[in-house]
Amino acid sequence: MKGLLYFALIIVLLAASLNIAVAWVCSVFSGVPKFDALVTASYRRHRFEQEERYPQLIEEGFWIDRVLRSGQHDVVVIQRKQPTKQFYHLHRAGWPLRSMEGREYFGANLLKSQIDFQWAIPFDSKAKDTQIVISRTGAVREIKPIEVLPLRPVWPGFVINTGLYALALLVLYCLWWLGRRNIRFLRGRCLICGYDLRGDLKSGCSECGWRRSVILKPQTA
Repeated sequence: MKGLLYFALIIVLLAASLNIAVAWVCSVFSGVPKFDALVTASYRRHRFEQEERYPQLIEEGFWIDRVLRSGQHDVVVIQRKQPTKQFYHLHRAGWPLRSMEGREYFGANLLKSQIDFQWAIPFDSKAKDTQIVISRTGAVREIKPIEVLPLRPVWPGFVINTGLYALALLVLYCLWWLGRRNIRFLRGRCLICGYDLRGDLKSGCSECGWRRSVILKPQTA
């Protein structure tokens, strides 16, 4: 029983690691996110609802401005209302569901040195030079989001993706296990430990005891 628990734990940990790796690959290779009018319209209608996973934005005074999408990578642009000018770029990536997220934060003065990353690792070093354009009147125009590796899990997407990956890993393990048994059977080896039985599978294995119902006990005087 303990062995099965350890096996299940290893499968889940591998699936979670694979989930994070897939989300990072989606962030790196999804291309430049582009404006998605349909998604933005939906976000505006259901602004600040629970599925956004950021209900606290209501208290912070942020508004979902628009959505940029590219493959399996979304950037939700959130802006603070006047008079304070602040931006959040929420990066969400993953497959089949968005499972990881990180965000860029721009302070009130929007200086390059004030760009902050929360639960994200930037890997686009040149983006900081062209990220924000500030006019003399104080108006702000964004150039493009900085590319980041998201670090924060998005529930329930992270759980669902991890479960799917765990199931896939379990299927692969079962196929490998069945294939190994068939190969050992064809080679006349023990199906459990692989000991060479010279094709005599009926007698069982002297190494691990497979198929041996009679256990030899030491003779007593």
